Amino acid sequence: MQALAENGISMLGVPEEFGGIPADYVTQMLALMEISKCGAPAFLITNGQCIHSMRRFGSAEQLRKTAESTLATGDPAYALALTEPGAGSDNNSATTTWTRKNGKVYLNGQKTFITGAKEYPYMLVLARDTEPKDPKKAFTLWWVDSNKPGIKINPLHKIGWHMLSTCEVYLDNVEVDESDRVGEEGMGFLNVMYNFEMERLINAARSTGFAECAFEDAARYANQRIAFGKPIGHNQMIQEKLALMAIKIENMRNMVLKVAWQADREESLRTSAALAKLYCARTAMEVIDDAIQIMGGLVILTKPVSPASGAMFAANVSVAARMKL
Repeated sequence: MQALAENGISMLGVPEEFGGIPADYVTQMLALMEISKCGAPAFLITNGQCIHSMRRFGSAEQLRKTAESTLATGDPAYALALTEPGAGSDNNSATTTWTRKNGKVYLNGQKTFITGAKEYPYMLVLARDTEPKDPKKAFTLWWVDSNKPGIKINPLHKIGWHMLSTCEVYLDNVEVDESDRVGEEGMGFLNVMYNFEMERLINAARSTGFAECAFEDAARYANQRIAFGKPIGHNQMIQEKLALMAIKIENMRNMVLKVAWQADREESLRTSAALAKLYCARTAMEVIDDAIQIMGGLVILTKPVSPASGAMFAANVSVAARMKL
């Protein structure tokens, strides 16, 4: 992650006025697919996504804080505190609340599986109004400093995805100001949906990179592994596996680039991004499974570790990630 920041890659897609490198979504996804070929999920959320979200529905002060933090660290400014123990894809079931009292706002509840909560300086917390005027507009997003009193962050222990923390976040009467509201009151869920669409596109691009990683690792091994006097890649069964893997990867890339093209045209991604996420995540696992069949026990070794091994763990998380049409 540090190397990406030092070389400016993490600022891809961030407007030049904020110290970034302007790039359309097609270019960003091409870069993300290439980076993910290392077998590790280098980008979980992009800096460009953070900036564009704040330009879309944040205040001028929130945009300034996002830009300053991103420029200083090369990392996203905030974690998305959405998921709860009883509310994953079903964010409407979220029970974290916000209440007005004496001119202040107080947040109470628990979030879980929050990526980057330990590292990033801020969080966007989705909370339910305890007395909503309209039940259909019960949720509001709040900008929260991660070091505020009343916040407790517990990192979860994982078998992979170690480049960033994944945390439980407890909010106990966390005090924020009215000016910390992100977007209009009651519009929090709709604002979050914008992030979901881009997350799904990013997820699909990462999955494609993982699949390419496993394919290249398996093809390299098939040409090096000698069995019965010849490389196993000379066997028709192995050749067919590799050919089918390549076809699936080509389909994945085309799907990702089509959705990125739609994003550049500012078209709705609600369906296309969800379909791309579902197809690419599942197909990546199929490609990786074929790579495992070709490479055998090498994939489970920790020394030396194969790129396909890292891709296997990373892709499993992509399959489990949020999916909602």
